[in-house]
Amino acid sequence: MSTEHEINLYYFPGACSLASHILLQASGLPFKTTKVGFSSNGWPEEVVKMNPKKQVPFIELEPGVVLTEGAAIFTAISQLAPNKNFLGETRMEVLRSYEWFSYLSASIHASKFGAVFRPERYINDESLYPTVRDLVKNGLREAFGYVEQKMLELKPIDYENLRAVDAYLFVFFRWAIKVLQFDVEKDFPRYYERMIAVSKFEAVQKAMKDEGIEV
Repeated sequence: MSTEHEINLYYFPGACSLASHILLQASGLPFKTTKVGFSSNGWPEEVVKMNPKKQVPFIELEPGVVLTEGAAIFTAISQLAPNKNFLGETRMEVLRSYEWFSYLSASIHASKFGAVFRPERYINDESLYPTVRDLVKNGLREAFGYVEQKMLELKPIDYENLRAVDAYLFVFFRWAIKVLQFDVEKDFPRYYERMIAVSKFEAVQKAMKDEGIEV
């Protein structure tokens, strides 16, 4: 794995791929982006051949070398730009980063937001979709309460060093506001304050502008 090739990030605007987009913007590595997503005909055949999971994000590190899953992509970017310390500066900071990645991807994204976005994966009765979403929203409120408490353990924002954890947390901050319509400022003030600070990073602003989204 080297920096000789231009990385191609496959993304969908505002999806969890935003975190990878932010890190690439901050990395200084050569990269380009390709927007993919659902259509009336499903995923483009050439994209499915590259990534049969039919999920974003995924990156093409070099021709024919595809990497999927956020934590793996964060690691690849970190290894290609080691001076950025995206995962942290100490062994324990790196371990805590992976602890965050696991919790956010499994306990917040897959198990909860998955049911909000795609309730048909969990129940066949369309009339019950609102009930499913309401139940999951309650679970997400509890999960964000846990995130709020964990804010006390994170190091203060350093505008010279963006962390992958903050880029990933920023994705769910947007979803809490845009999708769940939570009052994050009122209910999770420490999380809100940190993510507003993260939104001021140039890499975050560039990634959002490229994707045509805002906080």
